[in-house]
Amino acid sequence: MTAAQGFEDNFSTDTMADWEVVDIGQHAAPSKWFIAGGELHQTSNIYTTSFDGDSEKDWTGTFLVSRRATFRNGMIDTRFRSTDDDGIGLVWRYRDRRNYYKVQLDGSARFWQISKTVDGKFTCLAVGRSKVYTKGRTHRLQVHIEGPIMAVVLDGKLLGAAEDDSLTEGRVGFESRGNAGSHFDYLRIVTPGPALNRGEIDQWLLHYAAAGIQLEHWACLPGEALTLRFPARGRSVLPRMRVQVRAPSGATVAETPIDPSHATQTIWKNTHAPVGVYRAVVLSDGTVLHEWPFNVWNRIPRPIGVSVHRGDTRCAPENTLPAFRFAVEKGAHQIEFDIRLTKDDHLVIMHDATVDRTTNGTGRVADATLEELRKLDAGSWKGPEWKGVRIPTFHEVLETVPPYIQLNCHLRPGVAVKVTREIVTMKRLAQCFLACGKADALAAKKVDPRIRICNMQHQGGADTSYPDETIAMGAEYIQILGWTDRMPEVCAKLRAHQVTINYCCTSDPALFRRLIEAGIQYPLTNNLDAMIPVLRNLGVPMAQPLRQPHVQSTGTTP
Repeated sequence: MTAAQGFEDNFSTDTMADWEVVDIGQHAAPSKWFIAGGELHQTSNIYTTSFDGDSEKDWTGTFLVSRRATFRNGMIDTRFRSTDDDGIGLVWRYRDRRNYYKVQLDGSARFWQISKTVDGKFTCLAVGRSKVYTKGRTHRLQVHIEGPIMAVVLDGKLLGAAEDDSLTEGRVGFESRGNAGSHFDYLRIVTPGPALNRGEIDQWLLHYAAAGIQLEHWACLPGEALTLRFPARGRSVLPRMRVQVRAPSGATVAETPIDPSHATQTIWKNTHAPVGVYRAVVLSDGTVLHEWPFNVWNRIPRPIGVSVHRGDTRCAPENTLPAFRFAVEKGAHQIEFDIRLTKDDHLVIMHDATVDRTTNGTGRVADATLEELRKLDAGSWKGPEWKGVRIPTFHEVLETVPPYIQLNCHLRPGVAVKVTREIVTMKRLAQCFLACGKADALAAKKVDPRIRICNMQHQGGADTSYPDETIAMGAEYIQILGWTDRMPEVCAKLRAHQVTINYCCTSDPALFRRLIEAGIQYPLTNNLDAMIPVLRNLGVPMAQPLRQPHVQSTGTTP
């Protein structure tokens, strides 16, 4: 097995004597490592816990660690294919199940992660979101290590790198996590390894560390300071960076070296600077590593507020009159809901195409009459106190919600003309706007050209073509999906074209504040109570004085 340069096992024999199985996960345990057909296989779905979308957490399954190969520096080389689509990778400098480094590639969640576990404590050293491998295809994975520098190369291209010296020596092996189709051709250790492209790795580490820096706030009012927050990762390269603050004209108004000795650093203070979108720019040796646009305002521009998604759904069943009444009582500025058409041409409020999830009935809304739908219980699924709540009509919503609260009417198929006529009849053109695509917008405008439109055609993020398409369409509203660091400049452009900006969705108060600071006017939320203190802190009044609602006041919808 031992090659001149180090170590090699090409699995030409089926013995597992030189390998140690280490099962970290308990679900679907034990692992099933075996050698057959000149390959190493692992066919259990073993994992620690179900993936929740956080690629920086510890996601570990099982290791197969060499009993013979002790490793310090050099290159680890393997070829793998995955007939499943979950975690697969390598482990190195392994001492025991509480001390090791590893790299994991996840084909399903589409991320890669370099991490360490030292004395049982997990730390994510580097992570990236991308399509890392193709199911069924053979890939080559290498880890190059020189002292604290660890570089992961996939199919000949640098995937990611990390710098850490917690562990200096240990064994090597494979990992499989939630992957019942892990297959490896060989494991080879080359010492000394091929010379690293230190320039490429160095640039990667600089860019990665810079991308982890965050702005404390995305708007800077007179007298306020612009502050950077530094990540735990990449602290060793941060002192090589400088940060500039650039005005909308491009002129540099402040410049300072980065000092990561503290978690935060103030880099500029707004002493009545001209209003506009400024930029914080991180550089190293004159090369721009990362930049963020941020707003400089005299005051947070109005209008802004909160849009409750399907009503106050934490307190009452979604898309019902009680949920809308709670939102009104608490002072929501906008209420979003969904409108569908019944079999007998009545407009009702329901998100899903069927009634199965939110009532005691089954079947499609479009296949039932209004009378049939009104017999259903649309509240008991939320709690026994809501038993008997009915599916409301659009007319009832217009009668229930006072005109000073905006209504974000999300149109479902075939309702545009009828909804617009109802809005005109009820004299609510100033209150309502239609969230819909181009075809429905055209149909609604034929009924009354004054009807306002929230463009939902090709809905996407601020860094897609969606904002420009909305401007070109002449829509009055947009509903952006997802955060991007470009948000302030995109919002400024939309505001300049008189487009009101919604965002879907958040229940996180910190993100809610960041969205307002970036220029979003009405973030949609499923947690109105958590957003109210944020608005108060920003000096934004609610749509009416906050009152403490009582469940008894809602009653049963007729």
